[in-house]
Amino acid sequence: MNTVYLGLIERIREFGVLMSLGVSGRRVMGLITLESVLLCLTGAVLGTGVGLAAVGLMARGFTVPGLEHYYASFGMDPTMYASIGPGQVLLAVGLALASGVLAALWPASLAAKLEPVEAMRFTA
Repeated sequence: MNTVYLGLIERIREFGVLMSLGVSGRRVMGLITLESVLLCLTGAVLGTGVGLAAVGLMARGFTVPGLEHYYASFGMDPTMYASIGPGQVLLAVGLALASGVLAALWPASLAAKLEPVEAMRFTA
């Protein structure tokens, strides 16, 4: 939400110009929400790629240095194996997109209520 809000504050004058040219508040709200979704989608895609690569490396087995003796004292194998399913990936991407939309609603509603003349005079 902070990223979207600060992006809004930095561009209030531009939104004022757009609204003075006839762009509706609803359209400005859609623009900000779309920007947030694209930002979250980019992060989700990059994060999924890095996460799947990490799971691929750890799927062969890994140990936490210094804890082998601790696990052995409980009769546990000190080697752990990472795994992830497609449902978990989809859930994580879905939650990222949902949080992006929810985080954009408040700043977008603020931008939709801007008065064009006041917004063009705004200085951050």
